Amino acid sequence: MCETRDDPGIEAILQHELREQDNKYRDFHPSLPPRALVDQHVAHFFDHINLFYPFFHRSLFVKQLDTDMGNPHFVATVLLVCAITARRVDPTSGLASGSDYYNQVQPFLRASPPQSPQLYDVQIYLVRLQLF
Repeated sequence: MCETRDDPGIEAILQHELREQDNKYRDFHPSLPPRALVDQHVAHFFDHINLFYPFFHRSLFVKQLDTDMGNPHFVATVLLVCAITARRVDPTSGLASGSDYYNQVQPFLRASPPQSPQLYDVQIYLVRLQLF
């Protein structure tokens, strides 16, 4: 028998997963760099890194910097972009290191992906791979 979205079993799983996500991110209060620095990280990412691993659409990502910063999944994605580009910054510059940004994303780096991942979940895993 094929299960559908109307099946109470699937609905229960989805509700449980949503409650789990709400609890998981309740205490997520990232420390983002100033917007001008985020913009520099994003520009560097798209100019030098996303060319080889095109996981994002530049104009959409930049637009989301203005509209989606309340979404913890997008904020985690921004932090990973900053972590990737910060690895190329001079350590004596006084700017945050890549690990400073990466460590803030730990709540999103689950041992196993969610049963119904959002696009941001997939992007978080793909961008994370660029750190290694």
